[in-house]
Amino acid sequence: MDNKNYKILIDNEDSQEPFFSVAVLTYNACDLVGKALKSIYNQTYSDFELVLIDDGSNDNTDAIVNSNKDKRLRYIKNGTNKGVGISRDLAIDVSKGKYIVFVDVDDVVDRDLLLNLKNEIDKHNPDFIIYGFEERYIANKNKAIWAKQRLPYKSYCEYKKKNSSKDSDIVASNNIENDRFFNDSETIKALLIYLENDTILGYPWNKCYKKQIIKDNNIHFENINIYEDIFFNLDYYKQIKCLALLNKVLYTYNNKHNNKSLTKKDYDNYFELSKNRVKRVYETIKEWNKLDFNSLNILKRIYIRYSYSELNRCINRKYTRDKLLSRLAEIRNDELFENILDDIDKCQSSDIQKTNETERLSFNKIMQDCFVKKKKRQVLFVARMINFVSKYMYNLYLTIAK
Repeated sequence: MDNKNYKILIDNEDSQEPFFSVAVLTYNACDLVGKALKSIYNQTYSDFELVLIDDGSNDNTDAIVNSNKDKRLRYIKNGTNKGVGISRDLAIDVSKGKYIVFVDVDDVVDRDLLLNLKNEIDKHNPDFIIYGFEERYIANKNKAIWAKQRLPYKSYCEYKKKNSSKDSDIVASNNIENDRFFNDSETIKALLIYLENDTILGYPWNKCYKKQIIKDNNIHFENINIYEDIFFNLDYYKQIKCLALLNKVLYTYNNKHNNKSLTKKDYDNYFELSKNRVKRVYETIKEWNKLDFNSLNILKRIYIRYSYSELNRCINRKYTRDKLLSRLAEIRNDELFENILDDIDKCQSSDIQKTNETERLSFNKIMQDCFVKKKKRQVLFVARMINFVSKYMYNLYLTIAK
């Protein structure tokens, strides 16, 4: 840990090693931090420390935190704004618990979160626990305009569907009995791409980590604009020998527009970082010999989704048509994408081709076909349509995008 520019403002040096460390990150969120601390203090399982990392706030956060009297609180403040990755590394470095969970200050934690995690640890002692969450998009006046539950069991069902001739053990995805534990390395490796496809893998706050695994393997968050979480999780996932999926919504992620409560940066390298995300997943499953038709098609879809998102950004930057076409050529002809297409061709079968026939009329299929077949006019038309919908029909855009 090379970040020494911080102060420990509240500590309990006499405390024993807690079972959990709950790491909360905050930045200029004095209106939220008190409520966040209270929600964690109200956990039904009490053997934890609350590690609050303030990433250099210059608001009234200090006064609000100092009014807290709970002895489980430890308050650490960066001297300057360092960013999410460095702050999470700091939380890991100073934490004392055997297990660590992350919480964002503007989100909501189920009061039974730690109890559920403790029960699973007592039962199976997994290296990694992934649990369900609700994703909520919040507009002005804290009104939710879109919400969706994301359960890891859905990823497991998709994995079973694509890799088994029978689905007798797949039942309704909202059944709390559908928690799953895996200690077979091949199954754990095969599940990764399905967790990524369902937007389950990339976040840190719907997961419970063994701190010793992080320390033993020198795993850390990269200091980049975005995707530091998925890269951390990929590095951690490579080291685990057993995995638990809890089919319960134990966290609510509030995605607020124009939210200034957390460290946010504008960036111009969105697509390059997004491409690197696809590349890192691609290289991981290739290393594990898990590149098959299904996983490759997932990677293809993700890459194309990022490509349309990049074109959308270019449209917002007022690119000319020629400049848009040039950018489209760059991202379409990228070596990574060509490698994915080549690998798909190598493992394609006639049965799979028949399956794809039923998908031809879907909007998603049209988007993909236009991009893969380099239909430039159609791709730009779709990109402009997405741009229009994102500006004037945002609820519909969220439904399509997610």
